[in-house]
Amino acid sequence: MVLIGTVVALAAARDDIDRLRSRRQASPLASAFGSGSQPTLALLAKELQELRTEAHDDNIVEEIIESRWFEWLGLIGAGVVSGSFYVETLIRRSKSPAGKNSPAKA
Repeated sequence: MVLIGTVVALAAARDDIDRLRSRRQASPLASAFGSGSQPTLALLAKELQELRTEAHDDNIVEEIIESRWFEWLGLIGAGVVSGSFYVETLIRRSKSPAGKNSPAKA
């Protein structure tokens, strides 16, 4: 279950990145140039600062999501959790009376 949740979360994060990229392509600066008006220097500076901030944020997110360490640690974590449930099941079955395969009642 944890592994499935991790895969779904990664797919959703990649969709968000794609949506941010498409939104960035349709920036207000492009519409200002398209309407024929000349943007002011302050508007250009503000837009440049926003683009730098977004690019920096996107790079950090992409580096984390595409990192092999992130994928391996997620896989190892899912294995540890599922393994602990498996070991718990084995211990409970060994403690239950012989001949019964039903889980022990709490």
